[in-house]
Amino acid sequence: MSQNPYSTRTPWTVMMLLLALAAVAAATWNWGLSGLGLTMTVLASTGIGLMARRPVQPAGDQPSSTQPPHATELSADAVAQATLPLSQPPASQPASDPPQRVDAQAQLALSRRIAEAAHTAPNLAQALHRVGEALHEHLGSRGWICLRVEGWNGESALLRPWMDTGSDGNDMIDVSAIAATHRDERPLGEALSKLSPQMAEIPRTTAANCPWRLSGTHRVVALPISIEGWPLALLEFDDPMANQTDCTAVLEIAAIQLGFVAQRDANLAHMASNAEHLSRLTLVASRISSGVAITDRDGNIEWINSAFVALTGWPEERVIGRRLPELLSKEVSDPATVSELEDHISRGVPFRLSYESARQGAQSITRYWGEIDAIQMLDETGGRSQYVCLFNDITKRKSQEHIRDQADLAGARHHLLAPGTGRPGRIRAPFPRTGRVHGRLGLRGHPVS
Repeated sequence: MSQNPYSTRTPWTVMMLLLALAAVAAATWNWGLSGLGLTMTVLASTGIGLMARRPVQPAGDQPSSTQPPHATELSADAVAQATLPLSQPPASQPASDPPQRVDAQAQLALSRRIAEAAHTAPNLAQALHRVGEALHEHLGSRGWICLRVEGWNGESALLRPWMDTGSDGNDMIDVSAIAATHRDERPLGEALSKLSPQMAEIPRTTAANCPWRLSGTHRVVALPISIEGWPLALLEFDDPMANQTDCTAVLEIAAIQLGFVAQRDANLAHMASNAEHLSRLTLVASRISSGVAITDRDGNIEWINSAFVALTGWPEERVIGRRLPELLSKEVSDPATVSELEDHISRGVPFRLSYESARQGAQSITRYWGEIDAIQMLDETGGRSQYVCLFNDITKRKSQEHIRDQADLAGARHHLLAPGTGRPGRIRAPFPRTGRVHGRLGLRGHPVS
Protein backbone atom coordinates (compact mmCIF):
# COMPACT_ATOMS: atom_id res chain seq x y z
CA MET A 1 0.00 0.00 0.00
CA SER A 2 1.59 3.30 -1.06
CA GLN A 3 1.91 6.19 1.35
CA ASN A 4 0.09 9.43 0.61
CA PRO A 5 2.74 11.95 -0.51
CA TYR A 6 0.82 14.76 1.18
CA SER A 7 0.90 13.15 4.66
CA THR A 8 4.57 14.25 5.31
CA ARG A 9 3.59 17.89 4.94
CA THR A 10 1.36 17.96 8.01
CA PRO A 11 4.04 19.12 10.58
CA TRP A 12 5.24 21.81 8.25
CA THR A 13 1.70 23.11 7.94
CA VAL A 14 1.32 23.39 11.70
CA MET A 15 4.64 25.19 12.01
CA MET A 16 3.67 27.65 9.27
CA LEU A 17 0.39 28.43 11.00
CA LEU A 18 2.18 29.09 14.31
CA LEU A 19 4.68 31.39 12.63
CA ALA A 20 1.85 33.25 10.92
CA LEU A 21 0.05 33.82 14.20
CA ALA A 22 3.25 35.09 15.81
CA ALA A 23 3.86 37.49 12.94
CA VAL A 24 0.32 38.82 13.16
CA ALA A 25 0.61 39.37 16.90
CA ALA A 26 3.95 41.16 16.59
CA ALA A 27 2.82 43.42 13.81
CA THR A 28 -0.38 44.33 15.64
CA TRP A 29 1.60 45.11 18.84
CA ASN A 30 4.01 47.40 17.04
CA TRP A 31 1.90 49.12 14.33
CA GLY A 32 -1.70 48.55 15.40
CA LEU A 33 -4.41 48.06 12.79
CA SER A 34 -2.08 49.00 9.95
CA GLY A 35 0.31 46.21 10.93
CA LEU A 36 -2.59 43.77 11.20
CA GLY A 37 -3.81 44.61 7.70
CA LEU A 38 -0.34 44.40 6.20
CA THR A 39 0.34 41.03 7.82
CA MET A 40 -3.00 39.56 6.67
CA THR A 41 -2.30 40.70 3.12
CA VAL A 42 1.10 38.98 3.11
CA LEU A 43 -0.35 35.77 4.54
CA ALA A 44 -3.18 35.70 1.99
CA SER A 45 -0.76 36.16 -0.91
CA THR A 46 1.45 33.37 0.42
CA GLY A 47 -1.52 30.99 0.78
CA ILE A 48 -2.76 31.68 -2.74
CA GLY A 49 0.72 30.97 -4.11
CA LEU A 50 0.94 27.65 -2.30
CA MET A 51 -2.47 26.57 -3.51
CA ALA A 52 -1.58 27.42 -7.08
CA ARG A 53 1.56 25.29 -6.93
CA ARG A 54 -0.27 22.28 -5.48
CA PRO A 55 -1.24 19.73 -8.25
CA VAL A 56 -4.87 18.70 -8.57
CA GLN A 57 -5.47 15.05 -9.39
CA PRO A 58 -8.86 14.20 -11.05
CA ALA A 59 -10.97 11.38 -9.75
CA GLY A 60 -10.41 7.89 -10.96
CA ASP A 61 -13.65 7.77 -13.01
CA GLN A 62 -12.89 11.03 -14.85
CA PRO A 63 -11.02 11.36 -18.17
CA SER A 64 -7.20 11.90 -18.04
CA SER A 65 -7.06 10.37 -14.55
CA THR A 66 -4.02 8.24 -13.66
CA GLN A 67 -5.69 6.64 -10.64
CA PRO A 68 -7.74 3.47 -10.86
CA PRO A 69 -11.49 3.97 -10.40
CA HIS A 70 -13.16 2.94 -7.20
CA ALA A 71 -14.87 -0.37 -7.39
CA THR A 72 -18.65 -0.18 -7.61
CA GLU A 73 -20.94 -3.11 -6.98
CA LEU A 74 -23.68 -3.61 -9.52
CA SER A 75 -26.87 -5.50 -8.88
CA ALA A 76 -27.92 -8.41 -10.99
CA ASP A 77 -30.89 -6.47 -12.40
CA ALA A 78 -28.63 -3.63 -13.48
CA VAL A 79 -26.22 -6.03 -15.17
CA ALA A 80 -29.08 -7.76 -16.96
CA GLN A 81 -30.58 -4.49 -18.08
CA ALA A 82 -27.20 -3.28 -19.39
CA THR A 83 -26.69 -6.48 -21.39
CA LEU A 84 -30.09 -6.30 -23.15
CA PRO A 85 -29.95 -5.87 -26.96
CA LEU A 86 -30.59 -2.41 -28.30
CA SER A 87 -33.77 -3.44 -30.13
CA GLN A 88 -35.46 -4.58 -26.92
CA PRO A 89 -36.68 -1.70 -24.67
CA PRO A 90 -36.00 -1.88 -20.94
CA ALA A 91 -38.70 -3.26 -18.72
CA SER A 92 -39.11 0.05 -16.89
CA GLN A 93 -39.62 2.06 -20.16
CA PRO A 94 -43.23 2.04 -21.50
CA ALA A 95 -43.57 0.40 -24.91
CA SER A 96 -46.46 2.69 -26.01
CA ASP A 97 -47.39 6.39 -25.85
CA PRO A 98 -49.23 7.72 -22.78
CA PRO A 99 -53.06 7.79 -22.93
CA GLN A 100 -53.16 11.59 -23.16
CA ARG A 101 -51.09 11.56 -26.33
CA VAL A 102 -53.20 8.79 -27.84
CA ASP A 103 -56.40 10.78 -27.18
CA ALA A 104 -54.93 13.93 -28.72
CA GLN A 105 -53.89 12.02 -31.84
CA ALA A 106 -57.34 10.47 -32.13
CA GLN A 107 -59.05 13.86 -31.81
CA LEU A 108 -56.71 15.35 -34.39
CA ALA A 109 -57.48 12.55 -36.83
CA LEU A 110 -61.22 12.98 -36.20
CA SER A 111 -60.98 16.74 -36.74
CA ARG A 112 -59.28 16.20 -40.09
CA ARG A 113 -61.93 13.68 -41.05
CA ILE A 114 -64.70 16.10 -40.13
CA ALA A 115 -63.12 18.97 -42.10
CA GLU A 116 -62.63 16.77 -45.17
CA ALA A 117 -66.17 15.39 -44.98
CA ALA A 118 -67.67 18.87 -44.66
CA HIS A 119 -65.76 20.66 -47.39
CA THR A 120 -65.99 17.86 -49.97
CA ALA A 121 -69.78 17.65 -49.65
CA PRO A 122 -71.72 19.25 -52.53
CA ASN A 123 -74.21 20.96 -50.21
CA LEU A 124 -75.04 21.51 -46.55
CA ALA A 125 -77.41 18.54 -46.35
CA GLN A 126 -74.69 16.12 -47.46
CA ALA A 127 -72.17 17.76 -45.13
CA LEU A 128 -74.55 17.35 -42.18
CA HIS A 129 -75.03 13.68 -43.01
CA ARG A 130 -71.31 12.92 -43.32
CA VAL A 131 -70.23 14.85 -40.24
CA GLY A 132 -73.14 13.43 -38.24
CA GLU A 133 -72.03 9.87 -39.06
CA ALA A 134 -68.46 10.65 -37.96
CA LEU A 135 -69.62 12.17 -34.67
CA HIS A 136 -72.07 9.31 -34.08
CA GLU A 137 -69.20 6.84 -34.37
CA HIS A 138 -66.92 8.94 -32.13
CA LEU A 139 -69.50 9.57 -29.40
CA GLY A 140 -70.80 6.01 -29.42
CA SER A 141 -74.38 7.25 -29.36
CA ARG A 142 -77.38 4.95 -29.67
CA GLY A 143 -78.79 7.01 -32.54
CA TRP A 144 -78.64 10.44 -34.15
CA ILE A 145 -80.76 12.72 -36.36
CA CYS A 146 -80.39 15.98 -38.26
CA LEU A 147 -83.06 18.58 -37.47
CA ARG A 148 -83.92 21.65 -39.52
CA VAL A 149 -84.63 24.88 -37.62
CA GLU A 150 -87.57 26.89 -38.94
CA GLY A 151 -88.64 30.37 -37.84
CA TRP A 152 -86.17 31.00 -35.02
CA ASN A 153 -86.95 34.42 -33.50
CA GLY A 154 -84.65 34.37 -30.52
CA GLU A 155 -87.25 32.75 -28.26
CA SER A 156 -88.68 29.72 -30.03
CA ALA A 157 -88.54 27.75 -33.27
CA LEU A 158 -90.01 24.77 -35.06
CA LEU A 159 -87.85 21.66 -35.48
CA ARG A 160 -88.37 18.96 -38.07
CA PRO A 161 -86.20 16.11 -39.37
CA TRP A 162 -84.03 16.92 -42.37
CA MET A 163 -85.24 13.81 -44.14
CA ASP A 164 -83.68 13.91 -47.60
CA THR A 165 -79.95 14.39 -48.09
CA GLY A 166 -79.84 13.90 -51.83
CA SER A 167 -77.45 15.69 -54.15
CA ASP A 168 -79.99 18.43 -54.86
CA GLY A 169 -80.17 19.40 -51.19
CA ASN A 170 -83.99 19.34 -51.10
CA ASP A 171 -85.82 17.67 -48.26
CA MET A 172 -89.32 16.37 -47.66
CA ILE A 173 -91.54 17.58 -44.83
CA ASP A 174 -93.29 15.20 -42.46
CA VAL A 175 -95.95 17.22 -40.68
CA SER A 176 -96.36 14.62 -37.94
CA ALA A 177 -92.67 14.97 -36.97
CA ILE A 178 -92.68 18.75 -36.43
CA ALA A 179 -92.20 19.98 -32.86
CA ALA A 180 -91.65 23.34 -31.20
CA THR A 181 -88.87 24.21 -28.80
CA HIS A 182 -88.23 27.16 -26.48
CA ARG A 183 -84.92 28.73 -25.59
CA ASP A 184 -85.16 27.49 -21.99
CA GLU A 185 -85.73 23.88 -23.01
CA ARG A 186 -82.68 21.69 -22.55
CA PRO A 187 -80.75 20.78 -24.53
CA LEU A 188 -82.27 21.75 -27.91
CA GLY A 189 -83.63 25.20 -27.08
CA GLU A 190 -80.59 26.07 -24.99
CA ALA A 191 -78.28 25.06 -27.84
CA LEU A 192 -80.20 27.36 -30.22
CA SER A 193 -80.10 30.32 -27.85
CA LYS A 194 -76.42 29.93 -26.87
CA LEU A 195 -75.23 28.61 -30.28
CA SER A 196 -72.97 26.10 -28.53
CA PRO A 197 -73.06 22.31 -27.97
CA GLN A 198 -75.23 21.26 -25.06
CA MET A 199 -75.70 17.98 -23.18
CA ALA A 200 -78.54 17.29 -20.77
CA GLU A 201 -80.46 14.51 -19.11
CA ILE A 202 -83.90 14.00 -20.64
CA PRO A 203 -87.00 13.64 -18.44
CA ARG A 204 -89.64 11.17 -19.54
CA THR A 205 -92.17 13.93 -20.19
CA THR A 206 -89.85 15.71 -22.61
CA ALA A 207 -89.42 12.65 -24.82
CA ALA A 208 -93.09 12.80 -25.86
CA ASN A 209 -92.58 16.31 -27.29
CA CYS A 210 -89.95 15.08 -29.76
CA PRO A 211 -91.52 12.48 -32.06
CA TRP A 212 -88.21 11.74 -33.82
CA ARG A 213 -86.37 10.74 -30.61
CA LEU A 214 -85.67 7.09 -29.78
CA SER A 215 -87.76 5.69 -26.95
CA GLY A 216 -85.94 5.24 -23.68
CA THR A 217 -83.42 8.00 -24.34
CA HIS A 218 -81.90 9.33 -21.11
CA ARG A 219 -79.28 11.78 -22.35
CA VAL A 220 -79.04 13.96 -25.47
CA VAL A 221 -76.25 15.99 -27.06
CA ALA A 222 -77.38 18.91 -29.27
CA LEU A 223 -75.02 20.53 -31.77
CA PRO A 224 -76.31 23.75 -33.45
CA ILE A 225 -75.16 24.89 -36.90
CA SER A 226 -75.57 28.61 -37.49
CA ILE A 227 -74.75 31.32 -39.98
CA GLU A 228 -74.31 34.96 -39.01
CA GLY A 229 -75.74 34.28 -35.57
CA TRP A 230 -78.90 32.49 -36.74
CA PRO A 231 -79.30 28.71 -36.33
CA LEU A 232 -80.07 26.65 -39.40
CA ALA A 233 -79.88 23.06 -38.18
CA LEU A 234 -79.35 20.86 -35.13
CA LEU A 235 -77.57 17.53 -34.82
CA GLU A 236 -79.05 15.42 -32.00
CA PHE A 237 -77.19 12.40 -30.57
CA ASP A 238 -79.09 10.07 -28.21
CA ASP A 239 -77.38 8.43 -25.23
CA PRO A 240 -73.72 9.11 -26.14
CA MET A 241 -71.11 7.07 -24.28
CA ALA A 242 -68.64 9.97 -24.08
CA ASN A 243 -69.19 12.72 -21.52
CA GLN A 244 -69.42 16.40 -22.33
CA THR A 245 -65.86 17.22 -21.26
CA ASP A 246 -64.35 14.69 -23.68
CA CYS A 247 -66.46 15.65 -26.70
CA THR A 248 -66.84 19.45 -26.39
CA ALA A 249 -63.73 20.28 -28.44
CA VAL A 250 -64.68 17.92 -31.27
CA LEU A 251 -68.27 19.20 -31.33
CA GLU A 252 -67.10 22.81 -31.56
CA ILE A 253 -64.78 21.95 -34.44
CA ALA A 254 -67.66 20.23 -36.23
CA ALA A 255 -69.91 23.26 -35.69
CA ILE A 256 -67.28 25.60 -37.16
CA GLN A 257 -66.70 23.42 -40.23
CA LEU A 258 -70.43 23.02 -40.89
CA GLY A 259 -70.87 26.78 -40.42
CA PHE A 260 -68.34 27.35 -43.20
CA VAL A 261 -70.34 25.03 -45.49
CA ALA A 262 -73.59 26.83 -44.62
CA GLN A 263 -72.01 30.19 -45.41
CA ARG A 264 -70.67 28.84 -48.68
CA ASP A 265 -74.11 27.59 -49.73
CA ALA A 266 -75.72 30.90 -48.76
CA ASN A 267 -73.19 32.85 -50.80
CA LEU A 268 -73.68 30.61 -53.82
CA ALA A 269 -77.46 30.94 -53.58
CA HIS A 270 -77.19 34.72 -53.27
CA MET A 271 -74.84 34.91 -56.26
CA ALA A 272 -77.14 32.73 -58.35
CA SER A 273 -80.13 34.89 -57.46
CA ASN A 274 -78.22 38.05 -58.29
CA ALA A 275 -77.02 36.61 -61.59
CA GLU A 276 -80.57 35.66 -62.56
CA HIS A 277 -81.89 39.07 -61.56
CA LEU A 278 -79.10 40.82 -63.44
CA SER A 279 -79.67 38.74 -66.55
CA ARG A 280 -83.34 39.73 -66.54
CA LEU A 281 -82.48 43.40 -66.11
CA THR A 282 -79.92 43.17 -68.89
CA LEU A 283 -82.46 41.53 -71.19
CA VAL A 284 -85.04 44.24 -70.48
CA ALA A 285 -82.49 47.05 -70.80
CA SER A 286 -81.10 45.67 -74.04
CA ARG A 287 -84.57 45.59 -75.65
CA ILE A 288 -85.95 48.86 -74.32
CA SER A 289 -86.37 51.64 -76.88
CA SER A 290 -84.74 54.24 -74.65
CA GLY A 291 -81.00 54.51 -74.30
CA VAL A 292 -79.76 53.16 -70.97
CA ALA A 293 -76.47 54.00 -69.28
CA ILE A 294 -75.44 52.70 -65.84
CA THR A 295 -72.85 54.77 -64.00
CA ASP A 296 -71.24 54.58 -60.59
CA ARG A 297 -71.70 57.12 -57.82
CA ASP A 298 -69.21 59.52 -59.47
CA GLY A 299 -70.80 59.35 -62.92
CA ASN A 300 -68.34 56.92 -64.57
CA ILE A 301 -70.19 54.98 -67.25
CA GLU A 302 -70.08 51.20 -66.68
CA TRP A 303 -72.66 49.82 -69.10
CA ILE A 304 -74.77 51.01 -72.05
CA ASN A 305 -77.29 49.36 -74.36
CA SER A 306 -77.52 49.46 -78.11
CA ALA A 307 -80.31 52.07 -78.06
CA PHE A 308 -77.91 54.46 -76.31
CA VAL A 309 -75.43 54.15 -79.18
CA ALA A 310 -78.18 54.69 -81.77
CA LEU A 311 -79.55 57.73 -79.94
CA THR A 312 -76.32 59.58 -79.17
CA GLY A 313 -74.07 58.30 -81.93
CA TRP A 314 -71.35 57.61 -79.35
CA PRO A 315 -69.71 54.17 -79.82
CA GLU A 316 -69.27 51.92 -76.81
CA GLU A 317 -65.46 52.02 -76.81
CA ARG A 318 -65.62 55.79 -76.58
CA VAL A 319 -68.09 55.83 -73.69
CA ILE A 320 -67.24 53.03 -71.25
CA GLY A 321 -65.07 54.24 -68.38
CA ARG A 322 -65.60 57.95 -69.02
CA ARG A 323 -67.53 60.33 -66.81
CA LEU A 324 -70.89 61.42 -68.16
CA PRO A 325 -70.30 65.16 -67.51
CA GLU A 326 -66.96 64.97 -69.30
CA LEU A 327 -68.59 63.25 -72.27
CA LEU A 328 -71.38 65.81 -72.49
CA SER A 329 -69.01 68.76 -72.18
CA LYS A 330 -67.55 67.93 -75.59
CA GLU A 331 -70.94 67.42 -77.25
CA VAL A 332 -73.49 69.88 -75.89
CA SER A 333 -73.73 73.50 -76.96
CA ASP A 334 -74.68 74.97 -73.56
CA PRO A 335 -71.99 74.88 -70.81
CA ALA A 336 -74.65 75.54 -68.17
CA THR A 337 -76.06 72.07 -68.87
CA VAL A 338 -72.77 70.43 -67.93
CA SER A 339 -72.53 72.49 -64.74
CA GLU A 340 -76.06 71.46 -63.76
CA LEU A 341 -75.23 67.80 -64.40
CA GLU A 342 -72.09 68.04 -62.25
CA ASP A 343 -74.13 69.57 -59.44
CA HIS A 344 -76.72 66.77 -59.50
CA ILE A 345 -74.09 64.00 -59.44
CA SER A 346 -72.04 65.64 -56.68
CA ARG A 347 -75.14 65.87 -54.48
CA GLY A 348 -76.13 62.29 -55.28
CA VAL A 349 -79.77 63.04 -56.10
CA PRO A 350 -82.07 61.88 -58.92
CA PHE A 351 -82.43 64.37 -61.75
CA ARG A 352 -83.96 65.06 -65.14
CA LEU A 353 -81.96 67.14 -67.57
CA SER A 354 -82.39 68.13 -71.24
CA TYR A 355 -79.52 68.97 -73.57
CA GLU A 356 -78.91 69.88 -77.20
CA SER A 357 -76.22 68.02 -79.09
CA ALA A 358 -75.23 66.67 -82.50
CA ARG A 359 -75.49 63.04 -83.62
CA GLN A 360 -72.93 61.76 -86.08
CA GLY A 361 -74.58 59.74 -88.80
CA ALA A 362 -73.20 57.77 -91.70
CA GLN A 363 -73.03 60.77 -94.04
CA SER A 364 -74.33 63.72 -92.05
CA ILE A 365 -74.50 65.34 -88.63
CA THR A 366 -77.95 65.80 -87.11
CA ARG A 367 -78.80 68.24 -84.35
CA TYR A 368 -81.15 66.79 -81.76
CA TRP A 369 -82.54 67.40 -78.31
CA GLY A 370 -81.99 64.70 -75.66
CA GLU A 371 -83.23 64.19 -72.13
CA ILE A 372 -81.55 62.32 -69.27
CA ASP A 373 -83.86 60.84 -66.63
CA ALA A 374 -81.60 59.47 -63.87
CA ILE A 375 -82.48 57.57 -60.72
CA GLN A 376 -80.12 56.38 -57.99
CA MET A 377 -80.21 52.80 -56.75
CA LEU A 378 -78.04 50.28 -54.90
CA ASP A 379 -76.21 47.57 -56.78
CA GLU A 380 -76.86 43.84 -56.30
CA THR A 381 -74.65 43.64 -53.23
CA GLY A 382 -76.57 46.45 -51.56
CA GLY A 383 -73.45 48.38 -50.65
CA ARG A 384 -72.69 50.58 -53.69
CA SER A 385 -74.93 53.23 -55.20
CA GLN A 386 -75.34 53.61 -58.95
CA TYR A 387 -77.10 55.85 -61.42
CA VAL A 388 -79.44 54.34 -63.99
CA CYS A 389 -79.84 56.96 -66.73
CA LEU A 390 -82.53 56.78 -69.41
CA PHE A 391 -81.72 58.74 -72.58
CA ASN A 392 -84.63 59.80 -74.79
CA ASP A 393 -84.80 61.79 -78.00
CA ILE A 394 -87.11 64.74 -77.33
CA THR A 395 -86.48 66.60 -80.58
CA LYS A 396 -90.09 66.16 -81.71
CA ARG A 397 -91.38 67.36 -78.34
CA LYS A 398 -89.11 70.38 -78.46
CA SER A 399 -90.34 71.18 -81.98
CA GLN A 400 -93.94 70.99 -80.82
CA GLU A 401 -93.14 73.22 -77.85
CA HIS A 402 -91.51 75.74 -80.20
CA ILE A 403 -94.55 75.75 -82.48
CA ARG A 404 -96.85 76.18 -79.50
CA ASP A 405 -94.75 79.07 -78.19
CA GLN A 406 -94.86 80.74 -81.61
CA ALA A 407 -98.63 80.34 -81.72
CA ASP A 408 -98.98 81.82 -78.25
CA LEU A 409 -96.81 84.76 -79.26
CA ALA A 410 -98.85 85.34 -82.40
CA GLY A 411 -102.08 85.24 -80.37
CA ALA A 412 -100.71 87.77 -77.92
CA ARG A 413 -99.70 90.06 -80.79
CA HIS A 414 -103.16 89.73 -82.33
CA HIS A 415 -104.84 90.83 -79.10
CA LEU A 416 -102.59 93.89 -78.88
CA LEU A 417 -103.63 95.17 -82.37
CA ALA A 418 -106.76 97.27 -82.88
CA PRO A 419 -109.60 95.18 -84.31
CA GLY A 420 -109.97 95.58 -88.10
CA THR A 421 -107.11 98.11 -88.47
CA GLY A 422 -103.96 96.09 -87.94
CA ARG A 423 -102.63 99.11 -86.00
CA PRO A 424 -101.69 99.17 -82.36
CA GLY A 425 -104.69 99.89 -80.17
CA ARG A 426 -105.06 102.32 -77.29
CA ILE A 427 -104.32 101.01 -73.86
CA ARG A 428 -105.21 103.16 -70.90
CA ALA A 429 -102.63 103.05 -68.13
CA PRO A 430 -103.44 104.50 -64.69
CA PHE A 431 -101.37 107.37 -63.39
CA PRO A 432 -100.05 106.99 -59.87
CA ARG A 433 -101.95 109.95 -58.44
CA THR A 434 -105.20 110.39 -60.37
CA GLY A 435 -105.86 106.86 -61.55
CA ARG A 436 -106.80 108.17 -65.01
CA VAL A 437 -105.99 105.96 -67.97
CA HIS A 438 -104.70 107.39 -71.21
CA GLY A 439 -101.86 107.03 -73.73
CA ARG A 440 -101.05 104.65 -76.53
CA LEU A 441 -98.80 101.59 -76.26
CA GLY A 442 -97.36 99.57 -79.09
CA LEU A 443 -96.82 95.82 -79.31
CA ARG A 444 -94.00 95.80 -76.74
CA GLY A 445 -95.64 98.27 -74.42
CA HIS A 446 -93.78 101.36 -75.64
CA PRO A 447 -95.67 104.63 -76.12
CA VAL A 448 -96.81 105.27 -79.70
CA SER A 449 -96.89 108.83 -80.92
